Amino acid sequence: MIAVSFQRRWVDPFHPYVYTIAFFVGVMYGTFLCDFWRFTLREKEGLHGEEGNPVEPSGLPVTPETQLAIGSIVLVPAQGCWWRAEVIAFEGPDHVRVRYPGWDAKWEEAVPRSDLQIPSH
Repeated sequence: MIAVSFQRRWVDPFHPYVYTIAFFVGVMYGTFLCDFWRFTLREKEGLHGEEGNPVEPSGLPVTPETQLAIGSIVLVPAQGCWWRAEVIAFEGPDHVRVRYPGWDAKWEEAVPRSDLQIPSH
């Protein structure tokens, strides 16, 4: 707004509105820089819970009797959130190796069956 006040020559016809226009242009530019629009668009598109994003836990635990196969989808707790994962191998009677869809292969890990949940749908 300081720069606008020094440029009287090109703003004389709009002088009463210069600060209002500068304020709204600054707000639009500031929200663009802080990713405000990107966050609201992600919520509208419904991306939450799809590949690479946290999901809500189902509350349906994987028990020793639960039949899991390679390719089964499970929910895994990590970093305070639940994540959708695919079973890719079995490591012993009580650990399952999982891959997180949309993530790099370096994040594959062996998880105890007792920590897993089955998705509700």
